Amino acid sequence: MLLFPQEFTEEQLQAAYDYYEPITTHDSSLSVAVHGIIASWLNQKETAAHFLQRVMAIDLSVEKKGAAEGIHIANCGGLWQLIVYGFAGLKSAMWSEGIELQPRLPEGWGELSFPLAWRGERYRVTVTPDTYEVHKLYGGDSVAGTTI
Repeated sequence: MLLFPQEFTEEQLQAAYDYYEPITTHDSSLSVAVHGIIASWLNQKETAAHFLQRVMAIDLSVEKKGAAEGIHIANCGGLWQLIVYGFAGLKSAMWSEGIELQPRLPEGWGELSFPLAWRGERYRVTVTPDTYEVHKLYGGDSVAGTTI
């Protein structure tokens, strides 16, 4: 469902999430980020923000000695995906020809900005709770969008 979201209705996504999340142990460092992305897609902002805290704790918590003994590189990728695909709502290049976003920032977040390489070009994406802007780096046009 994460890789091919266009193949499922929101109702199917919600039903699968409601069934699997309570019985998932999240023993894998990848599990928490994936559940956070899906929670964000389902507009469960508080739950998605909770998953974000759990993802960050895998490598940064005092109890686990932070990154003193190394980091979980796949978890770092999951963290990026949770923020970019979940909170910014970026549609993957697998699903979209152009840069499309559907912002779902957690409560209290005023803005999110990140660099993006897309189909051979470099961009700076800035997301607010209601809108987004995409600026092509090294010259070029900007694209702005508004979500409902």
